[in-house]
Parts: sequence; C-alpha cells; structure tokens
Amino acid sequence: MRKTFMTGLMAAALMGAGLGFASPAQAAGTLTDNGDGTFTVASLVGASEEVAMCASSVSASACTTAAYLTTPAVLYTIGADGTYGAGSSNNVVDKDGPTSLAAGTYTLVVRAFGAPPTLSPHF
Repeated sequence: MRKTFMTGLMAAALMGAGLGFASPAQAAGTLTDNGDGTFTVASLVGASEEVAMCASSVSASACTTAAYLTTPAVLYTIGADGTYGAGSSNNVVDKDGPTSLAAGTYTLVVRAFGAPPTLSPHF
C-alpha cells in the first residue's frame, strides 16, 4: 500500500522507503508531500479508492485494513483528488459526515475497497 505519515500541522515526514510499494491491483492513487504542510492526493480510481487517515499511532497496515471510519482507527476519509491540509473541508469526511481536517499527526494510506455491502431489510 502507498503510505506516508503526516506530522505537525500536516507537514509530511516520509517513513521508510516513502510513498511506494502499492501494487496496481491494490491501489492506484498516490500521496505527495508538498513540503508546505499540505499533501496532494492524485489518481484515485473513482468510487473504488479512498485515502484513510488514522491517528499516527496506528500502523499503515492497520489503517489499511480498518473498517470504514471506525474509532479510533480511521478518523477521516478523503474520496477525491486534490490538495489538502489543516482546515481543508472539500471531500473530507469523519464519522459524522463532511468536516474540516484538523491539524495534527496522521498515518495516511490509499486503499482500494469493493462496493459497500448490500443491507437486507429486517422485519
């Protein structure tokens, strides 16, 4: 999976080998540190990829496999390409819906997912 860790007021500190190593079958989107406290999300594949943002204490693999917006693992999701930083609100979602991105330290991963499960009615 592509991974990067955001520190301080969203300034990126790349860990390990940086942004690489996602196989195209898993995720095509990319994360780029802009060096100014912002990061860029690019090449997300429509409704089948998202950026998951977890607390910095959560490993990239745990953030990748965590259920959608579970607490405390996934704090935010981003579902569209763009440039993001503290205060960004376009396409940023938390457990309560659209929101502004808080300044802080995060683990970010681009992850692929399938269609949401079909819910059957209960009578």
